[in-house]
Amino acid sequence: MAKATKASEPAKRRSIICAARSGGQGKTTIAQLVHAVCQRHNIPHMLYSADFLGRNDRSKLGKLYPGQVTELGTGASFDDVKSSADMNQSVRYWDRLGDVLVEGGALIDLGANVIDRVFEWAEQRRAALVLDKRQAPGIDMCVVCKSTMHSVEQAASLANTFLEGRLFPVGRVFVIINEADGKVLTEEARNKLLPLKDHAEVDIIRLPYCDSEVWHLTELHEKSLHEALEWDPDELVETYDIDIWEATSGLAELRAWYEVFEKKAFASGLIARNSGTPSDEPSDEPSDDPFDAPFADD
Repeated sequence: MAKATKASEPAKRRSIICAARSGGQGKTTIAQLVHAVCQRHNIPHMLYSADFLGRNDRSKLGKLYPGQVTELGTGASFDDVKSSADMNQSVRYWDRLGDVLVEGGALIDLGANVIDRVFEWAEQRRAALVLDKRQAPGIDMCVVCKSTMHSVEQAASLANTFLEGRLFPVGRVFVIINEADGKVLTEEARNKLLPLKDHAEVDIIRLPYCDSEVWHLTELHEKSLHEALEWDPDELVETYDIDIWEATSGLAELRAWYEVFEKKAFASGLIARNSGTPSDEPSDEPSDDPFDAPFADD
């Protein structure tokens, strides 16, 4: 396990896990947004990724934040399990995740390709019981999905699994509807979320579509959101060969999109709950309610 450079030692704080049932839902985007809010408000945390490792043995989050992410990988390899006399090696591998959760203060990008392995580990290791006995600070879950019916069904199922408390001592579940494709929920999809709407431990948050040309540049060139928020228009013109109009308007749109998420994160308690202290800019706005928005055409 590659160890990240520690910018600051986190206190015993709740951990946040960003998860989705299938790839491409935007969980790494949510992890980046949470990370950016924590950095801007000096909330100590550590970045972890349990996901596929690409070039240079880095996950997607690891590529965006080199030297800052502890890579947990995807589990014991088939060859390691086959050659080992330890029949529990595939389960034992994830004990490192348990150690992270005991310490708390973690922001974890959990890949769809490993979520079932982590669930198997949690069940076999009685993770909920152990974490409770160790007085671990607890976990908040960000369940991320796009607006399609299939994605919403997966998110609702995953949220209910976490709410059972059988696998992890989950405190809050934040279902985040990622409108990355520009689509909003249909009436049918929203009805699928209705049973969660009034659950005391659930918040449902809309992340609006970001049409910023600068955001598209970050994705194309594998640049982090934190880096992009600090860019200067003249720097963008020189580095990426775009004109000053695109650079200026694109940065304004990106920062406005980030501010929307920050307000929703504080209003819902996602960030304030993890920080353990009131936010620097407490919000009186109600938590986001996607059920008040217009329906999409079915």
